[in-house]
Amino acid sequence: MKKTIVLFVLIGLVGTLKMTAQFIVSPQFIETTGVSNDGLVVGYVSQAGPYTLWDPETNTYTEIGGAAPGQGIGGSARFSADGVYISGTTLEDIGGTVYSIKSMYNTTTQQWTSLGSLNYSIDDNLSSGYNISADGQTVVGSAYVEPTPGQSGVAVHATAWTASSGMIDLGSLYTNLNRSTRANAVSDDGEVIVGWQDFNGPWKAAVWRKDANGDFLPNEYLLVDPTGDPADEYNQLGEAVTVSGDGNWIGGKGDYANNDEPWIWSESTGYISLGTFPAGGKGTVMKINYDGTLAIGYFQIDPWTPNIPFIWTPTGGLQDFNDYITQTLGYSMGASPVYVPNGMSPNGKYIVGWGYDPTIGPWGDLFTFRLELPETPTNDECNAAIPVACGDTVMSNTLFATNSGGNASPDVYYSFTGDGSPQTISVSTCGTGTNFPTTVRIFSDCTLTNEIVFNDSSCQNQPELEFESDGTSTYYIMVEGYDSSASGSFQLTINCESILGTDEFNRHEIALYPNPVQDILNVSAREEISTVSIYGVSGAKINTYNFQQSSGQIDLSALAGGIYFVQISAGNQIETFKIIKE
Repeated sequence: MKKTIVLFVLIGLVGTLKMTAQFIVSPQFIETTGVSNDGLVVGYVSQAGPYTLWDPETNTYTEIGGAAPGQGIGGSARFSADGVYISGTTLEDIGGTVYSIKSMYNTTTQQWTSLGSLNYSIDDNLSSGYNISADGQTVVGSAYVEPTPGQSGVAVHATAWTASSGMIDLGSLYTNLNRSTRANAVSDDGEVIVGWQDFNGPWKAAVWRKDANGDFLPNEYLLVDPTGDPADEYNQLGEAVTVSGDGNWIGGKGDYANNDEPWIWSESTGYISLGTFPAGGKGTVMKINYDGTLAIGYFQIDPWTPNIPFIWTPTGGLQDFNDYITQTLGYSMGASPVYVPNGMSPNGKYIVGWGYDPTIGPWGDLFTFRLELPETPTNDECNAAIPVACGDTVMSNTLFATNSGGNASPDVYYSFTGDGSPQTISVSTCGTGTNFPTTVRIFSDCTLTNEIVFNDSSCQNQPELEFESDGTSTYYIMVEGYDSSASGSFQLTINCESILGTDEFNRHEIALYPNPVQDILNVSAREEISTVSIYGVSGAKINTYNFQQSSGQIDLSALAGGIYFVQISAGNQIETFKIIKE
């Protein structure tokens, strides 16, 4: 009986391939700032107005108060990993004056709690909350500080509120000159904070880390060239916008120090440019997932040219975000194009942002979206291969799998065990649910050292692969990209056909043996055999042998392993047999 197994991404057959459930457009535009692990979106409708929660599953909206950025107010609403807490800024009456102040919202109690300031205000603004750690124990942002006497200007300092220590002034490398800093993001455990340091006008990357005592060290620059001058602004990376959950990867904004290219950085690799799409575009990494294997952002060209959004992975490199949605994921977009993806859930499952669709209304309009990404396949490793059987159709993807062999592309695994009798197994990934060039490999075990067969020309010339099952052994099927960067959704089909044994081949007194054959195939009949022809699985004739005798041998040692068909003419009989060449 044929059955269908749906895994990770449901890709239908003809007419239902593209789906919209994974890309949801809000009927009401909100400026997104964050999204929870459960897909709840937070943002705002108007500057300095209240924050709004959008539930894409029900298309309901809930105002939660607080003070969104704008009109001198700073901050950004972001979720803790459990979705209970949200960073941000709210308004508080202190001694008859209403100030904006760094705060945290509790979704359970539906209350904002102010987290304090550094006791200095400018235009009734004290402090702002920009991000929150996964555990909800650290909220980072900025606060105004009392200026250094004798120096011009005012100063803002990066701050961190912790549940154990309260408000912490993270300082500035140039407090004596009234130069500002701000904290934009924090790792899941609150150990690494990133943001910017001002000195000569452009904002440069700043990183604060805790020491052995749990105290934050002074901020450090991130350098293009670690052997270069750390004080050279042409060697200092631009503003750090985001940090991975594990604290190992930092991403940020390109500037003149690196040709305006979006970048990521780690202690082990140093600076990595993500490249560029448009000429003259200035790129910014907005978010990185937990382990730094996915980054999103955009390129800004000028005020009149639409932004170019991007997504980056180590295997796929830099890709246009809109193309990734429609071509790689195979999703339909209810509105397009996306301009800015600016938020990602702590678990990396959801991405939010906004775009502009010229077909909305008479003049076009802005739209808000939430994108749901496929999960990491559970069969990413051979020892976690998912069993399949004759007649199965499996629809899955390799998008967030890793590379464990074969080509340098992500791969996933399935296992096949026969039903006790020898069979020819046909494997194909060339159905309508496949949207990228694939390679399929068959292994005898998970050491991946004994490859039985593979299709080396994808779907163009070899739409299916065949191998012989002895009926009892388990075989391992690897599905991967045809080249190092290929990944996507695929439709895997398994078909089986029984293999006739040697004693079963004696139809109409014609016999072939052995089968499977290594080199020499024996052919015999009661009558004289006139010709023996060999055909490949595509139907192309490989060779014809003139026998003129009742028995003989054919040397097949020059043929590659695989499935072949032998057509024998003897007397007035013509019979065709399938053989396996080992």
